[in-house]
Amino acid sequence: MRWRVAVLAGALALPLAACAAPRAPQPQAAATPPAALVGQWNGSWDATFPTTLVVEQVRPGQAQVIYEWGVAPAWNIDIPGQERSIAHYDGRRLVVLLANGAVASYVAQPDGTLRGTYRFGSRIAYATLRQ
Repeated sequence: MRWRVAVLAGALALPLAACAAPRAPQPQAAATPPAALVGQWNGSWDATFPTTLVVEQVRPGQAQVIYEWGVAPAWNIDIPGQERSIAHYDGRRLVVLLANGAVASYVAQPDGTLRGTYRFGSRIAYATLRQ
């Protein structure tokens, strides 16, 4: 089937969007109640690099957190540390921008854990954190 496009002037013109096929709604993940995130979460990135996330407070759009890390000789990390940060929270995902340029993001899982993704340059690591 060939379509022809005609441009009509005045009140007879229809926006092109009106001719487009309707899109199916995209499923949205359930929002996590802010109180469910508050507390200390422990795990390790790729079972190698220990990490703790302390969620102190969650408000609309943001959360106050402390991100902590341990030593990981396999990754040449021999000094543990921590940093306080204001994380972005969209009701589903908690995203922490770290001072070293890495991004740690967390999503609450139905089993009560947090699934974490750590991105630093081309490196991506995963963790499951528990309270």
